[in-house]
Amino acid sequence: MPSVFTLASSLKDHAETMFNEKLKHEEEKIEQERLERERKEQEKFIGSKVTVESFEAWRVKFRKEMGHDVRLQERFKNIHQGKLTGKEIFEKGLADDADALDAGSSSVDVNAIKKGLQGTKI
Repeated sequence: MPSVFTLASSLKDHAETMFNEKLKHEEEKIEQERLERERKEQEKFIGSKVTVESFEAWRVKFRKEMGHDVRLQERFKNIHQGKLTGKEIFEKGLADDADALDAGSSSVDVNAIKKGLQGTKI
């Protein structure tokens, strides 16, 4: 009787060990499949890397499609009506020294303004 009990206990322990190993193996397999599905799901969120060159190429193409540069030129022509801007006049060297002197002749005496304001209370 004791040998049968020992043999049955040994078989039971071995069966439990095998069952736990199979269970662990199946859980690992399921976990690997889940991780693989998750990885594939995340791939659709990963696009192409943006570099300076690729962005500049996209920007040029986009501005051309939208006609952005043409609209800016038309808006500039409408606002300035063919006249040069101050920056353009300066860059082309078209400004006279006389114009610069006229602009400088209207100087403001800061000390006189300060003296006038000292007597007033705010």
